[in-house]
Amino acid sequence: MHNQALHFNSRILEIKALGSVFDFLEKSVSGILDYTDILRAQIVYAVSAYDALLHDLIREGMRDAYLGVRPSTPKFDAEALTVSQHKALVAASVIPAHQQFEDFARNKLKAMTFQHPDKVCDGLSLIWSEKYKWNQIAAKVGVDPAQHRTQQILWVGRRNSIVHEYDYDVISGARLPISKPEAESAIEFFSACGNAVVDLVAHP
Repeated sequence: MHNQALHFNSRILEIKALGSVFDFLEKSVSGILDYTDILRAQIVYAVSAYDALLHDLIREGMRDAYLGVRPSTPKFDAEALTVSQHKALVAASVIPAHQQFEDFARNKLKAMTFQHPDKVCDGLSLIWSEKYKWNQIAAKVGVDPAQHRTQQILWVGRRNSIVHEYDYDVISGARLPISKPEAESAIEFFSACGNAVVDLVAHP
């Protein structure tokens, strides 16, 4: 899971770098175009990086549980395989069984999103037996669990507004305002949350 953390933090740095592009355009070619979509992109990418991290951690954790090098969880043990998947694992030769299992896990997870706190906790149940997951995550970040939950829901809601509604206010018809500090706050939020999850699930 160390590699997944490295990939995640590399993505976060790339997302932060977009802020410099915004600053340059605002300073050098101001008044020509509205460059705030760069800030909106930062929020979208921050949520996406967090979602991708959780997919990677859960897939890798499921593979390790299958190999027996990581404790399994009740949710993991209750997962079902199709008959064809079971046959493929039993007959594994050229492709090792654990790689085939990881492919099964990848296919299962690709239809899921891990953005809303409830979805995050449900997904993590496949690799982490902790009962009060959100409390642990919030404690690791250093914030109140309820406040942390509300803030994540708000950021994901803003991401959805940008992606699905072009960030328009459905009542006024005007685009929602956005500032650089707001985008930076979203990046820091998901960076802290992602790294907290890594720390907590790396050694369950």
